[in-house]
Amino acid sequence: ADYGASEGWIASNVNPKIPPELATYAVLPQIGYFEFIPLKQLENEDTFLGVDLQPVGLTEVKIGEEYEIVMTTFT
Repeated sequence: ADYGASEGWIASNVNPKIPPELATYAVLPQIGYFEFIPLKQLENEDTFLGVDLQPVGLTEVKIGEEYEIVMTTFT
């Protein structure tokens, strides 16, 4: 199974035979440009307005942390 959004495909499951709760996805960088906003930046914020969110690139993503994905397509 793949992981997608209305903007396009984001990742592909590297082992679709395992249970969904154990799934691991590989981001498909040729589909678009991806940035990741660490969710821990939003833990103490009441609103997104006025918050200076600092996205990180694919190579800066840390295993075990959760992120909001920002996708920019080539179209």
